[in-house]
Amino acid sequence: MHIAPARAAAASFASPGGLSALAGAFGLAGPDPTAWRPLGPDLLAAEHAGRTLLAKRHRMLTPERAPLLEGVLGAALAAGVAPPMLRTRGGALVLAGADGWYGLMELAPGEVPRAGQGLGRAARAVARLHLALARMPGRAACPRAVAPAQAAGLLARAGLADLARAVAPLAAAAQALPAQLVHRDLHQGNFLLGPQGALVLDYDSFASGPRVADALFAALRLSGGDAAGMARFMAAYAALAPLPAAEAAAGLAALAWDVLAKLAFVLREREAGNGYYEKDFEKYVGFARRALALECEHPGGVRALGVEP
Repeated sequence: MHIAPARAAAASFASPGGLSALAGAFGLAGPDPTAWRPLGPDLLAAEHAGRTLLAKRHRMLTPERAPLLEGVLGAALAAGVAPPMLRTRGGALVLAGADGWYGLMELAPGEVPRAGQGLGRAARAVARLHLALARMPGRAACPRAVAPAQAAGLLARAGLADLARAVAPLAAAAQALPAQLVHRDLHQGNFLLGPQGALVLDYDSFASGPRVADALFAALRLSGGDAAGMARFMAAYAALAPLPAAEAAAGLAALAWDVLAKLAFVLREREAGNGYYEKDFEKYVGFARRALALECEHPGGVRALGVEP
């Protein structure tokens, strides 16, 4: 059954009344608005009825993307890979408030993985998520999308001419692959390792793209770029969500373009005067060079890592 995002005109992080309206829209008589504490610019926490609640503002969400996020979150819950989420009185997971879009969830037990930790559990969660999202109709553009030509220009102006030269063939290889809805931000901080497996967090960057690139990005981030660790991740992933030969062969090229596109987004924001993502610049330069090295060292793609797709 399709459920549309709900609306509560007064719900907001901005005032006690707005927080009360937010809780009320999700069917809660509390917590007291003064009990909410900030965990970040878009995340509040409060204790209520013996559980810790997290209120999240979906910063990048637009009216066009909201119905798809509703479906993405529902699919992730059905697959057992999302933390427990509260629904509004009408059954929605996403709420349009006075100054943005909101969700309410319970704090799940678990820990953020260290490099190389929990690769199999995380891989199986990503595989289950991809299988669930593959059944969803529709496509979604990435809110941080950078076209290949623009990415090459941004990289060149940043003094990264070698990376700029790699854009065109890598983007062409990635764009030739089948696309489906994917998470697109599978870094360590968006996983929780718990006793029953791994949970995947923060679905705001969802977009259409090759699932092999999404899985390999998770493998790259969680393994610290170690090829053997990436191979273990992808073997566990492919055991649940096998990769067609063409996707496996072009996977590392698709990964390299994915990382270059994310680096180009950081550069685009820098040129626009937004310093919020500056902290990610050096990190993504390193990821891009590692992804390119992997693509050069393993021209056979995922199979060359020792994984049977």
